[in-house]
Amino acid sequence: MRHPETIPQLVEALRPGDYVEIAVDQYGAAAAGLDVRFARVERCEHLSSGSIATTFGDQPCIAIFCHGMPGPLLLRAGDHHMLAQVDPEREEHDRRSPWWQLNPRPFFTGGKIRQNGDGDGWQRTEIPASLHPIDWPNQEAPPRSPRRATAVTMPASALAPGDYLEAIAVRYPESDRTADEGFVRIQWVGALDRDVAAQLIARPDWHDDRLVLVTMRGSADVLVLRPDQEVRILAWVNPERAAWEGSLDAEEKGPPWMVNIQGLRAPSPAELEHTAAIRAQCQSLVQVPDDEIGLYPQCYTDPVERRWLLEGVNGVRMVPLSALPWPHNLFKCAHRQRADDVLASYPTPDRNGGAEQRTQAAYAELFGQLTGEDFAACLYHQVNWQAIGEVARRAVEEHDGDWEATLARPDSPALTENDTMWLRDLFADPLCWSDGEGNFVNGQHRACALRAAGVPACPVDGRYVPTDSYPSALPARDHAHQLVTQFWVAYLKKRLSSDALAAASAQFLITRPALRRFLFGNRTTAASRPGRSRRGTSGQN
Repeated sequence: MRHPETIPQLVEALRPGDYVEIAVDQYGAAAAGLDVRFARVERCEHLSSGSIATTFGDQPCIAIFCHGMPGPLLLRAGDHHMLAQVDPEREEHDRRSPWWQLNPRPFFTGGKIRQNGDGDGWQRTEIPASLHPIDWPNQEAPPRSPRRATAVTMPASALAPGDYLEAIAVRYPESDRTADEGFVRIQWVGALDRDVAAQLIARPDWHDDRLVLVTMRGSADVLVLRPDQEVRILAWVNPERAAWEGSLDAEEKGPPWMVNIQGLRAPSPAELEHTAAIRAQCQSLVQVPDDEIGLYPQCYTDPVERRWLLEGVNGVRMVPLSALPWPHNLFKCAHRQRADDVLASYPTPDRNGGAEQRTQAAYAELFGQLTGEDFAACLYHQVNWQAIGEVARRAVEEHDGDWEATLARPDSPALTENDTMWLRDLFADPLCWSDGEGNFVNGQHRACALRAAGVPACPVDGRYVPTDSYPSALPARDHAHQLVTQFWVAYLKKRLSSDALAAASAQFLITRPALRRFLFGNRTTAASRPGRSRRGTSGQN
């Protein structure tokens, strides 16, 4: 895969000939190279100070017209990535075969066309003098894909979120393209009525109907389209790509927030109904070949991982505390030193791993040793978690996560102002864990407090398969003892010839931590290792 170097460039400093990043990534298309996401700028227009399209600080937007794109792009303020290295043959081809046939007058109302060499006072980031060599594609090489993916042609007015729009229609050489390269997932579709369109677009032939404005995955820029303009979308999307890009990555699905366009609105119900009819008609004209899936090599071959990807969803659900991993590296814990002492009695991980399991087992063992007085020394345990947990359960199971509506019910447990704050944080800053993960990075302290309070389950944000169920909740101390036992039995089974002997030896060692210290001689404790202080990374809350 090619890795041409890129540089950040302020939007005000962009000029024709630059290759600007249009899509953050394209699942599968990266097999060709990182440059597949970039397109050549053919025109830059700086909108006027009175424009209805602005970005940060009410600054007028800058628009670019790129090779292969179906419409101009209104850019957010700030840096945009551009290629520092471009395939010379591609650059020559794009220069000789411009995509846009534009007259010399500005396309946008009051716009100013930027030409190469315009002195506008903006400092450009210069391309480094020394760059690593790139093995650019050979036009004579065998094609990467036997054919391009099947596409549906429809008017832009029929686009909908979740469609994969052909945002970059061409790239030289064509033989180097993957099947669905250039198609980008649409995040949001909006409308700008015809009476407002003239305030944005100078060309009268764009004033006949409302404009269609689109945001694409991973981008805060806005694509401007005519409603009657023919565009292409994928007729069938690689299931892995649809699952990964559609739900695994957190994306903004609402209207653009870094580009502000006065008068921009969501489609009306009548427009959506009309759109659905047009889409159905266009899609009925296309037959997807039976071998379409063969265009896409599977990246997820493990059945469990593949099911988790294709059938999983992201969201908040109730998870038994005994289904969650135990803490690891709680360097802000009130009982950190005691945890270090327990950890020191565990064997040092070998080259095959086991550090995570070792640390969790040690914290589980510590949990089993702590008394109510010990827990009370920690801020996180000075909360009415039983009442909070019950309100949270009702909010998830009966009110779609609306904890305020749940708390307002007459039969809701009474909470103090402080307890209400902790309840709010369970939803505003939730515990984060996806099924099958070995640890979680947000909410470990709260999970410990919930366990100690005897709360059986709590809201957790992450990826899960809705049809799967969790094992019945275990009391926290029983769960702690179970995990410690599993660790020692697994450790000893690798070293003893008899499973029965391993089980008996495990019970013997569990009850004799001093003997463990003598046997394993582990003097490296968690306190001697540098920790990380960022809450979201270390999982301290």
